[in-house]
Amino acid sequence: MSASLALVENPDAPKPKPAVQAAPEVVVLKFGSSILRSPDDAPLVASACYGHVRAGRKVVAVVSAFAGATDRLLAEAGRWACPIPTPCCRAMSPWARRSRPR
Repeated sequence: MSASLALVENPDAPKPKPAVQAAPEVVVLKFGSSILRSPDDAPLVASACYGHVRAGRKVVAVVSAFAGATDRLLAEAGRWACPIPTPCCRAMSPWARRSRPR
């Protein structure tokens, strides 16, 4: 005596749902002037970001100015401070007064 089995698919049976992919992890990396001292340091920052991308993460990189750049920009803004009292000059005036060359 022999037995045989047949697999019959029920067309009304619910179909399995495809696996939902989890959203990639997001990392926020902040690089300040202690790391970005000069443009020569930029490849190190790019490498750090790319390492996270290779691991499947999304990267938000917050990058501040190179060391000393903010001070130079404020000093330059002070030299070019507006002679008329506009809202933008009033907002900048504490920095302009401090940075203005003598």
